Amino acid sequence: MASYALRFPYLPEDIERLIVEMSAELHLQTGLQLVLVCHLYREWISPIVYRRATLKSTAKAEQFGATLSITSGSPTLPPIGLAQRVRVLNFANDADPYVVGKVISLCTNVVSVAYWKSRSKTVPTPFIDLSNCVSLRRLSIDLKHVIPQAALGQQLPREHPLLQVTHLDVCSPDITELYPILSQLTKLTHLFFCEDHYLSIPTRAHDIPAYLPPNLRACIIHDASPLTPGRNLASTSSLSNQEIDPRVVIGAESFMGKPLESVPHLLVRSFPQLLLDWSGASPPGTDVWAEAENIITARSLQRARSLDVHSESV
Repeated sequence: MASYALRFPYLPEDIERLIVEMSAELHLQTGLQLVLVCHLYREWISPIVYRRATLKSTAKAEQFGATLSITSGSPTLPPIGLAQRVRVLNFANDADPYVVGKVISLCTNVVSVAYWKSRSKTVPTPFIDLSNCVSLRRLSIDLKHVIPQAALGQQLPREHPLLQVTHLDVCSPDITELYPILSQLTKLTHLFFCEDHYLSIPTRAHDIPAYLPPNLRACIIHDASPLTPGRNLASTSSLSNQEIDPRVVIGAESFMGKPLESVPHLLVRSFPQLLLDWSGASPPGTDVWAEAENIITARSLQRARSLDVHSESV
């Protein structure tokens, strides 16, 4: 019996490109395979494959930096090098800060950078130059990496990249010394930072609003202290519910799903969830910033209803 080759109708290039790009968007491993098919597919897919990078070790960061250094500007690649296609960078697990700085310096079009290190051990904080990151809008880092210790109480230079940031996660152990910096960040709309002991949260929640920039919409104070089954959540409950500046939201790690879910208007977020948020992998409208704004809105509506009830009873 004769065999017949199955004929597929010709696809216009824009339709073919859409299929290839959507395949890479929906499944990264498929995109990595399609890159090898031909030069045209590589040109279409490389912006998707290299758009977001989560580098969970120093070795991974070194490999990624080496790839960007070798291929950037190569005549065999599309006109824009791979480094310019990177938009989101995440470094975790105490990646070496010198390697982190080198990778960041290559990615001049990066919009979001997160560099997380353990809060339980001392890690050097060498200066990381962000001056090439002209598109930077989201930053999660110990600010001592980007602002020298001697300059913490001074006015930031007009061209400092921090002045363009809209979403900031301050990974510094003590945010108090950064208060003068916060008030200078006039484009900042969302702020996140951790407190290492829950007993300090009430004081922080009442002190920090005086230093928040005028355009800020949400300030998340995340409880990073150890959680125990018998811990009293009364103060956290009171804070998360009403006794704070409207822009301030209290957050905490989830703990066996039960004691924290019962606290009204508490933003429960685990480390893996935060990593997804910063990698851009969370579904639209579900990241930590969206949830904080939802809590602010719900709390505001609850207060408005309470005032209405009170006025009717008078």
